[in-house]
Amino acid sequence: RIVFLGRMVPAVRSLISIPAGMSRMPFWKFMLYSGLGTVIWTTFLACVGFYLGENQDKMHALMSNVGNMVMAIVVIIALCFVFK
Repeated sequence: RIVFLGRMVPAVRSLISIPAGMSRMPFWKFMLYSGLGTVIWTTFLACVGFYLGENQDKMHALMSNVGNMVMAIVVIIALCFVFK
């Protein structure tokens, strides 16, 4: 399950092979879960790209909102550190 879900998490995707190898996970099992996770993640990204590619204005609005949320989170974390 970890390999399957790890293929869908951006920061973990490239490193999930290390713990799988260290735990001596059977190769066929690793390839099955890794392949399924990769196919699902790639299909999701392709669908998002296809949808947003046709709607550049919606993509710009979405990314603007995400950027604002990230900035708000960074400011809140910085304020927490300052007040501690």
